[in-house]
Order: sequence, then C-alpha cells, then structure tokens
Amino acid sequence: PNNLPFSNAAGQGFENRIAQIIADDLGAKLTYTWWAQRRGFVRNTLKAGLCDLVPGTPANLEMLRTTTPYYRSSYVFVTRQHSPDVTSFN
Repeated sequence: PNNLPFSNAAGQGFENRIAQIIADDLGAKLTYTWWAQRRGFVRNTLKAGLCDLVPGTPANLEMLRTTTPYYRSSYVFVTRQHSPDVTSFN
C-alpha cells in the first residue's frame, strides 16, 4: 500500500491513476485489495475473486493475460563520488 511512484493507499501513484481511468471507462467502482506479490499471489487474489486487475506485473508472466507494457524501468545504484566501488549486491 506504499509503493510510490507506482501506487499507495492514498491513491497518489501513477498506477492508482491508471486503475481509476480504467474503472471510469468501465463505469465501475474502484476498490483495492493489497497483497504482497510472492508465492501464491495469483491464487490468493485473481483466482480467489478478490480482484480483477493487477497492475505492475511482468509482461511475460505466463499465468496471466497481460497487456502491452505501459512502463519500463531499469535499476541503478548511486553512491557518493569518493565512496569505495560497489563490488557486490549481496
């Protein structure tokens, strides 16, 4: 429920806005079910009937029908200029 800039419980993320646009277009009321995306996520949410839409899923997730990606991102690691070099992320 607190994953900005994507989404948060206050509805301030860009995925909150996308969900609201879809709901408005369908004439539906938007409600949220927050659930950690880990093992059993699809079974406990979509397949259990708790939700109809899951934004922010990988484009090639085989167990779901996904749309064309609306957002792509890469990760970077930022350090101070004179800090030691990063040698591992473990």
